Amino acid sequence: MPLGPDARPGRPTVVLFDLDDTLLDHGKAMRQAVDHVHAAFRLAASLDEFHRNWSDASERHYSRYLAGEISFAEQRRARVRDAVGQGLSVGAVDEILGQFIAEYERRWILFDDVLPCLQSLSGFRLGLLSNGAAREQRRKLASLGLLSCFEIVLTSEEAGAAKPDAAIFLRACEALGVAPAEAIYVGDRCDLDAVAARRAGLDGVWLNRRRKGHPLAATVNAIAGLDELAPLLRERARKIIGALKLNRRALRIPPRPPPPRGRG
Repeated sequence: MPLGPDARPGRPTVVLFDLDDTLLDHGKAMRQAVDHVHAAFRLAASLDEFHRNWSDASERHYSRYLAGEISFAEQRRARVRDAVGQGLSVGAVDEILGQFIAEYERRWILFDDVLPCLQSLSGFRLGLLSNGAAREQRRKLASLGLLSCFEIVLTSEEAGAAKPDAAIFLRACEALGVAPAEAIYVGDRCDLDAVAARRAGLDGVWLNRRRKGHPLAATVNAIAGLDELAPLLRERARKIIGALKLNRRALRIPPRPPPPRGRG
């Protein structure tokens, strides 16, 4: 049953989503693309070691990209050099990178719970907020058939700020014309997504698909799958309505007693 909130202060009217590993199974696509590179170029490192090297290099250089130190293309090339070899020629780097990108993009796929979740939220305004390059993230959404599902798509490149900076969350709310308290942000990273959203004044929901622990988990709502999002929002709305009713009762002024009748 579609869930649609009343537009009242304090009640969510907007649901914002992260993209990679929230809607798109980025991790699986990445692993399979790395497998392909390892096999195609017959690398000396074991497959496990190569995965570790690639993952470490990705984290290191993507952070540099988000900080504005290097471009999106430069972080990709730096990742290849760190994971495969610093002595690679420009041509070799581009060949490896070209095969990796082709394999990665060929494996873009949604998690099974994404479309049913979006359908269950038909009464909400939906948006997407992602750290990344605008062109890359929009290409993902278009490829997955999701681009038209969102009223707003905002990337860190466009916002000039990256999660966990509160500025990117506030710019999304501003673009939608809502107060932060009226928005919910759903993402797969407890600290970067849910906690950061909460600190910006939104309601943060951690999508913990792997059911892992986190020191800050107790400070945010957590779900194990997107099928749990609509029931969570429904329960949140029920509690807010209950609190409003209690407040009204507490503020209700008792009626004046009738004037005394005279004797005689």
